[in-house]
Amino acid sequence: MKILYYQTNHAADAACKNAMQALGAGVETFTCPLQNQEQEERFLPLIRQLIREQAADAVYSFGFISALSQACEEEQVLYISWCCDAPTMAPFAEGLTNGCNRILTVDSAMVEVYRARGVAEVYYLPLAPVLGSGMAASKAGQTGRISFVGRLHRDNLYRHFSKLPDTARGYLDGITTVQVHVYGYSLFGDLMGDAFWESLMKQLSIGQASDDKEKYKYMIENFFLAEQTTRLERELVIKRLGAELGELFSACSPELGNAIPYGEKLAAHYAESAINLNITNRARVSGIPQQAWDILNCGGFLISNYQADYEGLLEPGKDFVVYESVSELVELVQYYSRHPQDRLEIAQNGQKKVREGHSWLERAGAILSLLENGRECED
Repeated sequence: MKILYYQTNHAADAACKNAMQALGAGVETFTCPLQNQEQEERFLPLIRQLIREQAADAVYSFGFISALSQACEEEQVLYISWCCDAPTMAPFAEGLTNGCNRILTVDSAMVEVYRARGVAEVYYLPLAPVLGSGMAASKAGQTGRISFVGRLHRDNLYRHFSKLPDTARGYLDGITTVQVHVYGYSLFGDLMGDAFWESLMKQLSIGQASDDKEKYKYMIENFFLAEQTTRLERELVIKRLGAELGELFSACSPELGNAIPYGEKLAAHYAESAINLNITNRARVSGIPQQAWDILNCGGFLISNYQADYEGLLEPGKDFVVYESVSELVELVQYYSRHPQDRLEIAQNGQKKVREGHSWLERAGAILSLLENGRECED
């Protein structure tokens, strides 16, 4: 099979491409700017020409890109896009229902979102670790540090709600505050009825949504409310653990000026920390983020909030530890900070589980199988 691989800035670009090649696929990489309609119109003929010249069977990319889908539709080849970002506007992208599309999502809850938008071929496929593949077996926490690495989302779109009347703003403040303490389920749709949405659309316009109520609701829930909930939760955790643990706890974030670049330094940080926290962005409803996979593969001990997609992939209490409230998180951190042998055993189990069953070879194999089946159907 010959695949044209569109290179993005995704952390797993090289790992995914190399795995495809290792499994025998012919992979030709390419890139061009496709950030706006003008660029898409300019490069669409060139992409179509490249598909013909390479006699490609399919085009692949991380994230759904309308121009790639359009080129594949016109050249009658498959287009597979793996949507990994959260939040994402991919469910409302132009060309999403093209027959050439094979959509993958790292969040199982998003499968129904895409199907509701008319996508016939959409599948759940979890991520795999990028960092730590060359690292030794887990020693879980030589430094004794309890660590959180991630953005705090302090500058998010929720700030635009400051323009709303006090009653509406207070209601939204209340919803996000409550959502902080609820895992595995979004309250936004339940607590905001039609009358509230109609009122909100009149008071706060979103140019991208215009008069599209469904798109408007999706953007508010995922880009405004989920991001604010993530901010509130992460700030609460940092405050609580800082008060309980003092200098033993550290938060590494761009907003705090001590971010760790993605790569070897971050891998070492995960391996050396006694406890690594994953606090998932609330726009990721069920999926496991890249960070969790990387922590485990580096041999780090992981405590993560509950995400439904862990079920069947990783075992809580054996491969990692899960929390379902901030208070429970504090208790777990206190316990495992005093029980290094328990940490080590769980970290070693998690690293072994990931390395044996969740490599990029497994993920690339699933992609190639999907492409092969799709090609047979067309033939």
